[in-house]
Amino acid sequence: MHRLLAEINADAIVSLARELIAIPTPVTSTGEGQEIEAANALARRLRSSGFNVTLQEVMENRPNLIATLKGKGGGQSLMLNGHLDTVEAENMVVPPFEGKVERGKLFGRGAVDMKGALAAFVVAGEAIQRLGVELKGDLMISGCVDEEGKGAGGQAMAKSLQGVDGAIVGEATGMKIGVAHKGLTFITLHTYGRATHGSTPHLGVNAITGMVRVLNTIDSELPRRLEAKRHKALGPPTYNVGVIRGGYRPNVVPDRCEIEVDRRMVPGETVESVLGEMESILDAARSGDASLKVDAQALDWAKAVPMEISSDEQIVRSIIKCLQASGRQAEVSTVPYWTDASSFVNLAEIPTVVFGPGDISQAHSATESIDVEELVAYSKLIASVALDFCNSDTEKTE
Repeated sequence: MHRLLAEINADAIVSLARELIAIPTPVTSTGEGQEIEAANALARRLRSSGFNVTLQEVMENRPNLIATLKGKGGGQSLMLNGHLDTVEAENMVVPPFEGKVERGKLFGRGAVDMKGALAAFVVAGEAIQRLGVELKGDLMISGCVDEEGKGAGGQAMAKSLQGVDGAIVGEATGMKIGVAHKGLTFITLHTYGRATHGSTPHLGVNAITGMVRVLNTIDSELPRRLEAKRHKALGPPTYNVGVIRGGYRPNVVPDRCEIEVDRRMVPGETVESVLGEMESILDAARSGDASLKVDAQALDWAKAVPMEISSDEQIVRSIIKCLQASGRQAEVSTVPYWTDASSFVNLAEIPTVVFGPGDISQAHSATESIDVEELVAYSKLIASVALDFCNSDTEKTE
């Protein structure tokens, strides 16, 4: 074990992370993505390192990456997963694609979300292969497209996976072990009015004023309903009104207004139940204003599903064991954001934890960065977990 951990070093991880950061892979607000160059770069590297590599076409020129180091048999198979895409880099105040290292931190778009963790996975896997460390179960390194979009990559991968006994999604958790997270849907609300000249507003119906009534009703009704659904670990569901659009000139009474609501769901909720709850609230708003015309639509997509596994799962026990052996505190927790773990747990029934290096507040930020020492410690932990988990006797029964 000591020789294996000594093989993992900062230069190797930072070099690969910088290479990945230098490849722009944004998913835009319209759903377009540019992950193919990163997928190909990792495919070439992992093939040359002795992994069996498959590129799974999800959308045109947007492939998932699945690389496998075959075990000798009799153990459990582990998948290390990250996403290849990032959000856009337009808001950044540090160079987004240089991978600059300064004050012990690696900067750039994707440093923490999540090309740093992907590099840590690869370096750990390569060290295991290079030293000829024997694993009973398979070790897989995978990269998904579209995680920052609609989650299509994780969904496609989950539907194709077979024989995976546990998985780690390396999103930033500060190396806490995330066993649950909320689901996500977006609700779009429209109010409708009647346009007229701004000098005669009494002849029209103002859709923005109608939306104000809707927002006031939501803010007075929804928090109480959400608190009643509080989850023991994740807390209550949440909502955020993130977008509002209405009108086009100050001297025209607007005939249309639109808001978009981010609605986070706890286990037990569905898109249908969330939309039904919103319709009930809109009925309350309509009851006080006969002229109010409003409708609601909820986006039903892969991201809509919450994720939760037992803290007794073998993958959780292996991570706890390796954290403690390294002298680190092992904390089982939850995460507030959505990840591809939802698809692996709910579609493929693979026990999956969210466990990665870095601070999630750095994700999508203007100064995105990750601590290099934490990346190295994480890569060594991943190597230790792979040995422990993959060499555990399979728990499957025929």
